[in-house]
Amino acid sequence: MTASKILSAVAVALMAVAGAAHAESYEGVHQLTSAASRAAVRADAVAAAHSADPYAEGASSGVAPIVASTVDRAAVRAAARAAAHGDALPL
Repeated sequence: MTASKILSAVAVALMAVAGAAHAESYEGVHQLTSAASRAAVRADAVAAAHSADPYAEGASSGVAPIVASTVDRAAVRAAARAAAHGDALPL
């Protein structure tokens, strides 16, 4: 083995030891701190369980409004026919 390989192995070992020395310590489970009482949390849970799901697909969509058009059906068809044939649009 050459000296450079031995020195690199020693350097890697020293970095591993240095990295292990800076590990975080375990402080156990933190105490629960809450201002709400058990009854208040239960009442909120019951209210949430009986309400509509706000994350459901289309929950906030509601019923789409009917859009009333001011253009005559014949004018729309004529414009579509002209666009399909490449003609200038009738005004």
